[in-house]
Amino acid sequence: MLYRLLLFLVIPHLVFAQKAASLPDSCAKRRKTFLLLAGGGYAAGMSTLGYAWYRQQGMVGFSFFNDAPQWMGMDKAGHAFTAFYLAENAAVALRQLCYSPQEVRNRSALLSWAAMLPIEILDGFSPAYGFSWADAGANLSGAFLYWLQSRQGQVVVRPKYSFHPSPYAALRPEVLGNSISEQWLKDYNGQTYWLSFDWQAVFLRRPLPLPITLAAGYGAEEMVYARREENLRAGFRPYAQLYFSIDMEWSRVPTSKPWLRTAFRFLNMIKIPAPALAWDERHGWQWHWLYF
Repeated sequence: MLYRLLLFLVIPHLVFAQKAASLPDSCAKRRKTFLLLAGGGYAAGMSTLGYAWYRQQGMVGFSFFNDAPQWMGMDKAGHAFTAFYLAENAAVALRQLCYSPQEVRNRSALLSWAAMLPIEILDGFSPAYGFSWADAGANLSGAFLYWLQSRQGQVVVRPKYSFHPSPYAALRPEVLGNSISEQWLKDYNGQTYWLSFDWQAVFLRRPLPLPITLAAGYGAEEMVYARREENLRAGFRPYAQLYFSIDMEWSRVPTSKPWLRTAFRFLNMIKIPAPALAWDERHGWQWHWLYF
């Protein structure tokens, strides 16, 4: 409980604190409103999650758990992906609150890390899990990837996500999901995490009208259980996959409509369906006319 109390009381002040005398009235009012709504909503949500977590699983002394070998790193890619977009969307909000570009850069990364850390702490009190340094490190890496690029004011390397249904979810639906609405989040066999590289922004003085990027993806299959040795005992042979494809950088599509800019921010999280070249140790090189 002490950990969560410190997070809820200290972190918001680290993120938002600034002398009120140095702020225009409109900025101070916006910050206060944002802090009350966002901070209060987040604290309520985390408290509800903590109550449900403890009620169902019980609460034990804080412990650590090494889950780095699980799911061939796919869950860690998901952690980094989430932290990156928390930081980017926090930056969008902070720009409206009269912060300088440097303050937006630093505080958005801190806010992303602070938002995800309590979930790891809840795991630390769970009898089934424990605090995972690997998860915490993945969270930090995603926030850092945004922080590193936001110094230049433009994201050149962007994480993306894609999903297709896999046959493995039906073998263990209680873990991998009973339906598509669960499997896109739980079934790592069907997920691919990408890094989309905006080569035009780097190499062309005048980018082309169509913001096509290059994308490299990572996935894994034949994972019915979390650890490799569990899968081998059950007759499964997990293997990793690499993908190379093209993508879109939606932030460079010109529009004056706010709702379209919001839609483009969402679309920028998702890898577009496109032809892809794939490699894995089992099948070698393969060509997919359309991969998602």
